[in-house]
Amino acid sequence: RDEQSLETDETGLGQIYPNPVEDGATIPFITSGTNEFVEISLYDMMGKRVSGITSDYYNSGYHEASWIARDGQEARLPSGAYFYRMTVNGKPVGQSKRLIIR
Repeated sequence: RDEQSLETDETGLGQIYPNPVEDGATIPFITSGTNEFVEISLYDMMGKRVSGITSDYYNSGYHEASWIARDGQEARLPSGAYFYRMTVNGKPVGQSKRLIIR
């Protein structure tokens, strides 16, 4: 768990692990409100969305989203650098995080 890298009273996105990613990974995040709609998506370095990681309602607390290194059509993503970001109720939260796929 990566709770230490997140402020427990503030909505935010943690660091994916493992990183670099081979087959799958976990993304920790915290929500501070009740029934917040959270989306975490993966983007290539050109800014194109290549995969949805989670898109659901969450109550306040620490959460983890599991992700398999695949695109929306279930094809394995090519090796390279990507970034992921989180929105809550349609608004960006914090900074985007970088990950590497081997």
